[in-house]
Amino acid sequence: MLRDALGEDAVADELAERRLYDHDLAPSLSMLEMTYRSIPDAVVRPRDAKQVSEVLRLANKHRFPVVPRGAATWGLGGAVPATGGVVLDMTSLDRVIDVDVERSTLTVEAGATWQKALAAARKRGLQIGIYPSSFPSATVGGWIGVGGAGIGSLKYGPIWENLAALQVVLPDGSIMESHPGGSHLPLKDFVGAEGIFGVVTAATIKAHPVPEKTLPVAFSFDGLAAAGPFLQRLPAEAGPMHVMFSDRTNFDWLEAAGVHTGVTSALVTVVLEGRTGDVERSAANVTEMAASSGGKAPPPGAGEWVWRERSYEYRFRKLGTQSLPAEAIIPLSDYGPAMEEAYSLIRRFRLNAAMKGSLADGGTFMLMPHFLIDERRPLRTMAAMSFNVSMAGMAARRGGRIAGLGMYLPYLLKKMYADAEIDRMLTLKKRLDPGNILNPGKMLEGRYGSGRRMSPYSTRLVMGITAGLRRLMRPERLPRPADGPGEDDAGGPGV
Repeated sequence: MLRDALGEDAVADELAERRLYDHDLAPSLSMLEMTYRSIPDAVVRPRDAKQVSEVLRLANKHRFPVVPRGAATWGLGGAVPATGGVVLDMTSLDRVIDVDVERSTLTVEAGATWQKALAAARKRGLQIGIYPSSFPSATVGGWIGVGGAGIGSLKYGPIWENLAALQVVLPDGSIMESHPGGSHLPLKDFVGAEGIFGVVTAATIKAHPVPEKTLPVAFSFDGLAAAGPFLQRLPAEAGPMHVMFSDRTNFDWLEAAGVHTGVTSALVTVVLEGRTGDVERSAANVTEMAASSGGKAPPPGAGEWVWRERSYEYRFRKLGTQSLPAEAIIPLSDYGPAMEEAYSLIRRFRLNAAMKGSLADGGTFMLMPHFLIDERRPLRTMAAMSFNVSMAGMAARRGGRIAGLGMYLPYLLKKMYADAEIDRMLTLKKRLDPGNILNPGKMLEGRYGSGRRMSPYSTRLVMGITAGLRRLMRPERLPRPADGPGEDDAGGPGV
């Protein structure tokens, strides 16, 4: 059926290939396979929006689920089947369609990586203001679907404010163009919707002239808690493009992997951009602000190295270990108590974790603790993943949220959204996708592999039990390197 409509090369149904799509950044666990039908029945690699449309028309006619997938750099199962069906691998739709210098926009297909989009804009003297830290591999459509905060959002705003238009294939197979102010399905409906309302096939992204100078400046602090007053002042008093921070454990892990940075403390890196004179004056101002809050000069070149390495968050995995991130977006005014509670949760769950984060916008910050896992031990890994639930609860209590719900956390929907917004999304889903064809079992609902809906109460009970088990386990250990230093291109400022 699919081959007849799309051609032999566009469809794969061999088990070995289908198994490549049963997980994302998080590992495939036997315990999860008992709950979900995460191995797709087929994988389709469409070459254009018309083929995406044809797949959805067939799905409606023959009643099978369709799961859009980019590079799968998220860890909550948003691009993994819950009930089997067809995975739409969008990475073949990767063309740069147009760079419009006069209008300062870039139009790319949804399967293009952000790195490809950034490079295409740069060639024409333009810069995309906001992009994910995983930009070398993350796709444009995938990150729009999760709507996360990213590099540049502090200055340029959330991703939906940086989009001029989206081409979307709706669940019934119709193709439309959505704009920010549209009265029918405005662009914002598809941002952060995790692919349940439509498949984004192309995006027109707003751009800006390349700044004259970009300068990262870094400061050492005794700990991330001590950096709080400085971080809280930065948005209003310095206007940085991006601010990121890491605790000492992060650099200890890198050192164990042979990546020598020379950093032995928590580090805050502030990225400034603009005219050369303005940037240099801002750097002097930021340095005074940091000093007044207890910040000290780090090893020479630390800021430049952290900025250059901003997309390589897992260098320590070369030791043979694995890790998962948790994400929580929390009001910046609550920075100190939230940081203290996050570390308390790490201790309670007996995790070996490193804390990273960034300022998401002028009023919120993103916490991203990375914790070690051993996927050869599925019960331990599943129990460790319950930490994400506690992080979500902490964020909700403090008036924040997590970056998405995916396949594993839909039962937290009511903690993350107001009742009126949930009603709006449910109504929209019923109107656009009455057969629940597109990405079922995500965000608005949880579903078992059989298709039966999950009860939020039973899911909460299971996660509570696994969390209790986790507190009886020992933390995972970081392996020691068998060889010498890491690759030359990963060397830190001390190399």
